[in-house]
Amino acid sequence: WLLIGISQILALFPGVSRAGITMTVARSFGVIRPTAARFSFLLMAPAVAGAGIVQIFDVIQGDEPLGDVWLLLGGTLIATVVGALVVRGLLAFLNRYSLAVFAAYRIVAGVVALGILLSTRA
Repeated sequence: WLLIGISQILALFPGVSRAGITMTVARSFGVIRPTAARFSFLLMAPAVAGAGIVQIFDVIQGDEPLGDVWLLLGGTLIATVVGALVVRGLLAFLNRYSLAVFAAYRIVAGVVALGILLSTRA
């Protein structure tokens, strides 16, 4: 389980999905797909919370006016609820289906992106 958590470091490379890499590593160790997905999403919580705390300190220390705190808190609450619902839906999807279609899409999108990048450099 520790190696699965450490694999998140690879998401620092552009184009590497944090959830995707942790699920892939978990699956390579024989973890079943729904458990790998659940663990991957549980690993997301500390990362998101840490990023939120850093941003809060940046806002407090910055020169910009804080604005409507209630609007900020309401938006955060809505984003949390919607995020939880989306994760729940994705976990239900992963209980029935594979991520093979998504993996194929990522490969095709990467090849197209490289093609566009290389054609604009010529």
